[in-house]
Amino acid sequence: MLERKLFSRLKVGDNNVEVKLLQFMDDTLFLCDSNIQNIHSIKVMLRCFEICFGLRVNFFKRKIGVVGVNRIMLDSFSEVLQCSIMNIPFIYLVLL
Repeated sequence: MLERKLFSRLKVGDNNVEVKLLQFMDDTLFLCDSNIQNIHSIKVMLRCFEICFGLRVNFFKRKIGVVGVNRIMLDSFSEVLQCSIMNIPFIYLVLL
């Protein structure tokens, strides 16, 4: 996906370090530009994970959060990924 430029990574910090995901235990955070191509790529990656490992993504826990995107676009992203919308900032492992 990255080689074919189907998923664009997020650049953070003064040095523009590229970050595509963060993982801890059984959680994965995808970090990317807010566009529909990235949303479709995330959906494909999640489906590939299910097929390759014989596991299921927990749809009840899956959420999407975005910064700087209007509500209509956020709703469409949520619909494509079949997930709920989370508030930003969010609490993770009792950290803010």
